[in-house]
Amino acid sequence: MLSPPSEVHPVLHDRTHRPPLRLDGRQTARVGYSSICVTAAEHATSMVTTRDDANRSGLDFLDHALSAQLLAAEQLHRAVTVALMKGADWPAIAAKLRRTEAQARREFEESCDLTHLAEADGQHGVWPVIAESDPAPVPYPDDADPAEIARELDDWYLARTRHPHDPAAAPGRHPVSAGL
Repeated sequence: MLSPPSEVHPVLHDRTHRPPLRLDGRQTARVGYSSICVTAAEHATSMVTTRDDANRSGLDFLDHALSAQLLAAEQLHRAVTVALMKGADWPAIAAKLRRTEAQARREFEESCDLTHLAEADGQHGVWPVIAESDPAPVPYPDDADPAEIARELDDWYLARTRHPHDPAAAPGRHPVSAGL
């Protein structure tokens, strides 16, 4: 059993030891992608049933799978946003998606191409667009600070790591936010 993150990594939970983060649009898009990955991981964990099948409807499993499919679709959209923000072009994205360029643009361009906001302050440029589509059970408010969400992702990763000797899990490390 894992110890609470504050016991394993006390420095990380002392906010005075954390450097301030000012994220641009690219970094904020990456935080949005990581956030949806966490939501999908938590949802996937909840799909592993620990209840007696006699007490569950067969449709419960279908409901879980459909929810996972919606999360995967949002994850794909955010991945396209990050790819564009990191300089990928539409022909390369289309090839990865196994679509024609026209199909990829038709499906993703309007909702995912936020490159015009890449240099902007992430909290006021990219984040409101990402937060609007967040399917998390408790979505982040529009005025949420993506830098604080990155720190929450650091905590999430560290609380769930099963490798205490992983260099990313060492006290004082910021495994998610350090990579932005």
